[in-house]
Amino acid sequence: MVTIMDTHGRKLADVTVHFDDGAHTIVLSRPDHPDALLSYYFLRGERRVTVALDDAVYEGTIETRWQGTGRVWVVTTDSPVRSAAPALADAPAPPERALQGSAA
Repeated sequence: MVTIMDTHGRKLADVTVHFDDGAHTIVLSRPDHPDALLSYYFLRGERRVTVALDDAVYEGTIETRWQGTGRVWVVTTDSPVRSAAPALADAPAPPERALQGSAA
């Protein structure tokens, strides 16, 4: 889960996210408090949010629209979003000594 916060650092909702590494768009799904997002967006008229993703924090602008039968939330970030998990192909190979065990 990822935390969406207002501009003062107060939690709005925890959500599941989908994004392409290096993109500026984070798609939010299954907010635990959709009413907080709706209130922030429609009643308060706020658009700036902070997204706490892994060990990084991204600032951006939240938008929403209807898609099919549900509401979609999207945050356009000021900087590219990077995944904290390295790609498997980019992971370094383990040292051979660790594979061979310890020979004394």
